[in-house]
Amino acid sequence: MRILFITPSGGYTGSEMMLWYLLKELEKRGIEVALFSRQRNQLYRHKDEVAFRTEFYPYNDRFFYSVYDAAYSKVFGLSPCDQELMRLHREFKPDMWYLNTVTMPNVAEMARKLGVPYTVHFHELLSTFDEFWTKPIYDMLSGASRLIGCAEVVCQRVRQMGFPNVELLHSCIDTSRILPRQDPALLRARLGIPPGDFIWMMSGTSCLRKGYDLVPDIVQHLPKNAWLLWLGKEKESGVHLYVQSRTEQEGLNFIHLGAHSDDYYDYLNLCDGFVLTSREDPYPLVMIEAAFLGKPIVGFESGGISEFLLPGMGTYVSSFNPEELAGAMRSLMAGRIRISPDMLRQRAYQFDISHLTDQWLELFEAKEKEAVLV
Repeated sequence: MRILFITPSGGYTGSEMMLWYLLKELEKRGIEVALFSRQRNQLYRHKDEVAFRTEFYPYNDRFFYSVYDAAYSKVFGLSPCDQELMRLHREFKPDMWYLNTVTMPNVAEMARKLGVPYTVHFHELLSTFDEFWTKPIYDMLSGASRLIGCAEVVCQRVRQMGFPNVELLHSCIDTSRILPRQDPALLRARLGIPPGDFIWMMSGTSCLRKGYDLVPDIVQHLPKNAWLLWLGKEKESGVHLYVQSRTEQEGLNFIHLGAHSDDYYDYLNLCDGFVLTSREDPYPLVMIEAAFLGKPIVGFESGGISEFLLPGMGTYVSSFNPEELAGAMRSLMAGRIRISPDMLRQRAYQFDISHLTDQWLELFEAKEKEAVLV
């Protein structure tokens, strides 16, 4: 089977990192794959590290280019990006398109016009659905040959929409990449954090969905010897300004570390505990990565966290009250929540890409057998 995987941005998002791990593993196992990314971001730098074919369209979201794309589409029926996708389709001749997220209903429409079977892999919950019109989303789901959800809570939402045959394939990580090299004590000193203080870490985009705006309200309810560090690219927004200004004005123990793509795991390993501040997060990779490093987890019940955590790994709170979350963080710091680093690492390893690729292949082999029987 030849599969063309299509993804929206080609960046370091959780869904796209999982896709990158999956593509490399599938190629090792002899599956013919190709990747088309509708933007050229961080993954573009790694294209020469893989043997499978990759195409990263150099999309530019400046106003002039947006107007040009709209005019071009009106004249020729397809945008320049879609034309490049069609060129790759003609050259690669895939048996199936694989849409890596639910954010590409226009790509699903192209697949239907071509008569190409396509799979939609959900890495999103309901907030993403609010960004699209009703009909394109419905047509994309009803026309798909297969629907896959990254967490049971995601599958449940899709079933509740009237699509009962969605299949579960949890998000996964590549544990072989998680190799911290720097001394946490040196990093801590470089950041000006005293040796005995407790460090909480969150990783992700500094946006409302990730709960970035809740940071000051969480930190103000923590002890003076506790810090919250945010690992991820800074988003230039009013919310970012609010958090930075308020934490500075009130002298709160908060540091936005930035992206740190080259030494990401060194900084993730710096923390004593991982806190998931998200309002909505289907099955975040960083949660699994933190567990692989043996870091206890506390968070809001925002999605897949309740599926992932087992006794000895941490806890979550059912509300989105920052004070309640801070209370759970204090309980863990005080030793009132039992933690087993071995349990954390063992649980995380269950979601290594090698195991998840086995499950992915089982899903598609079962589908092929069904088709033969029919």
